[in-house]
Amino acid sequence: GEEVDSSVIVDSPLAVPLIDIEVMVDERGRISGVCCIELPMQATEVQFRVPEGFRVYEMLLDGQQVQPKAPRRDSPSEVWAVPIRAGFWPHELVFVFVGEFEATTMQGEPVSLAFPSVVGIPVKQVLWTINHPMSRSIRFAGPGDVLNEYESGEIRTNAQTEINDLITTISPA
Repeated sequence: GEEVDSSVIVDSPLAVPLIDIEVMVDERGRISGVCCIELPMQATEVQFRVPEGFRVYEMLLDGQQVQPKAPRRDSPSEVWAVPIRAGFWPHELVFVFVGEFEATTMQGEPVSLAFPSVVGIPVKQVLWTINHPMSRSIRFAGPGDVLNEYESGEIRTNAQTEINDLITTISPA
């Protein structure tokens, strides 16, 4: 899988530390993905945009199934909203989405990849992992860095450490 890191330096307590997206693309161009959004604890709602052509299946907030407020049919922006119970813990929103590439994309035509994104809260880091058939290769052009597994693992570990430090700060032993 190719790893891509597109990061903006943000220093705000109300920032999403990490959006971790992993997608599988099959031979026919079908895409299935899991998007994991680490949320700051001050958030009372998370709004996110799902690009046109993707369908959202299951959604979990802190491991529990949630029913999001789906976008209205006539709304072009496709913004979903999930209310969050105010609490003293960081939250994690995970959802499964599917879509597909045009046949031309699978034959090598360049495509602009849009994956789910958060609306209204700055995001510190976005990590994409794209798993593709062995018979295909991906050339990436755009903002961001292509990472190896070690580098992407480090980003995930650092984000998790930040979250754990927060929790430790909140609940002294």
